[in-house]
Order: sequence, then C-alpha cells, then structure tokens
Amino acid sequence: HAGTWRDADALVPRAAEAYANPVRALPTDLHAGALPPAWSFVRLEPAILRLSAIKQAEDGQGIIIRWYNPLEDEVIAQLATHVPFEAATLVSLNEDMVRDLTVDETSPQQRWRVPTPGGGIVTVRLAHPAINSGTH
Repeated sequence: HAGTWRDADALVPRAAEAYANPVRALPTDLHAGALPPAWSFVRLEPAILRLSAIKQAEDGQGIIIRWYNPLEDEVIAQLATHVPFEAATLVSLNEDMVRDLTVDETSPQQRWRVPTPGGGIVTVRLAHPAINSGTH
C-alpha cells in the first residue's frame, strides 16, 4: 500500500489483529428474524481506532466498550449501535464514572461522538438496552 501504517486506508493494525485473532463464527440455518442480513451490534469509526473490548461491566450493570487510538493526534470517535441503550457514560479503566455522554440526536441510530486523545484509551459504559421502549 502507499503511505504509512497510519493512513486510514492502509488498515495495517486491523490486518494484524485479524491475523492474530481470527473471527470464530457459528453456523446456523436460514430463519426469519428481526435483524437485517448485515448488522453490527457496535460500530466504531474512523477505522484507525482499535476496538479492544466488548464485555459485561464488572458490576453487571451494562456493557463496556473500550478502544484505543494508535496515532499521536486526537481523533473524534463515532460510536454507534442499533440497540436502544438507556444511556452512555465515559468511564475510567476501573469503570468509575467520568461523565455522561450525549447521544447525537441527528442520527437514525444511537451515536456518540467521543474525543480520543493520541495514544489514549477510552472506555464507555452502555446502560442495558431499553426493553419495551417502543423503539425496537
């Protein structure tokens, strides 16, 4: 590829992670369901940001999404999900609250813009999905 590993179209970190951590899929039969054929639980953009964890919060109260920025400059992360979560909170690595995040009301799905410092790690807690909220 032209350029350096930092170029978004190079995707060198993504290729390295795919090699070291191959996707494990479970086959299923064709069946009806509410989800479209292609769907993402969580989407993190731009591609240079590296998603490093999706896990249950240590206290069991939500889902933790963690990523890091391998660049030296700050990047504005776009975290999106089609699942209607009740809230999103920026938390420390210990999962202590830092501040609430404001959802982007202009997006058709839930989306948060999160500044990610150069060389930094960001952790977000998503409150459990809003069940029976009428949105899904």
